[in-house]
Amino acid sequence: RMDRNIVVVCEPEAQKQRAEKRGSLSIDQIESRIKAQWPLPRKSGMADYIIDNSGEINETLGQVREIWTKIKESG
Repeated sequence: RMDRNIVVVCEPEAQKQRAEKRGSLSIDQIESRIKAQWPLPRKSGMADYIIDNSGEINETLGQVREIWTKIKESG
């Protein structure tokens, strides 16, 4: 049982670019892994909180801090 679901989303194009940068997978492998994941709307629909990881790290960290504060306050 989970108390809360947090889903981290990222636009597929940003996912591809980040995976390419790491250099351990081919483009075909990257695309295959992205296609194997649940669609963003399905994942997001199950979430209590959503973190959009498409932007800069400071934006993502801000969202994480905000969610963590809400979780702590709600007990």
